[in-house]
Amino acid sequence: MKFDIASGLDLSKPMDKWIPILVRRKIEHLVIALDWYGIPSTFFSCHSLKHVSLHKCHVEVPKSIDGLEKLQTLDLNCCQISMKDIERWVASCPSLQNLILDSFILNPDSNLKIHSCSLRMVQFWGCVKYLKLETPNLKTACITKFGPSNNVQRGSFVEDFKYLHGLERLEMNHAYMKVILLQYALGT
Repeated sequence: MKFDIASGLDLSKPMDKWIPILVRRKIEHLVIALDWYGIPSTFFSCHSLKHVSLHKCHVEVPKSIDGLEKLQTLDLNCCQISMKDIERWVASCPSLQNLILDSFILNPDSNLKIHSCSLRMVQFWGCVKYLKLETPNLKTACITKFGPSNNVQRGSFVEDFKYLHGLERLEMNHAYMKVILLQYALGT
């Protein structure tokens, strides 16, 4: 079962009623693009979800997730969510293969650590000081980090890709590479 909804209208109250129904109906594919809709905690108890795409949503991940063990694709676009919540969400999805984190503008001093043995593809577009991928089975990584040039620390490039032994495809933005190369050239 698939459910897609996109609107600029405030549909919070109807969606709050729909989410538990979708969970009971064993939804597998869910796309929500509602301006700053707050995802309810019942969402995280869905055992059937395989694909989730959230756009402009507010997400607070519960301390313990009882569900989402079948989730294969997680796409968060311009969502309001903490780095710790992203880390906890990814770590609680043993079947997650594709992770897309798009348009994340958070505290430029933020650190993000992704730990997953099942991930095959990561796409990140955002501003973080430190991105660590502990994903030994990753095949594709598309990393676009942006922000002030002092956001990239010397040695962080090596740390970012330390656990990516099986990587087959790597894409990085020009600005990220330029800062890394300049720092190594200057010895800073």
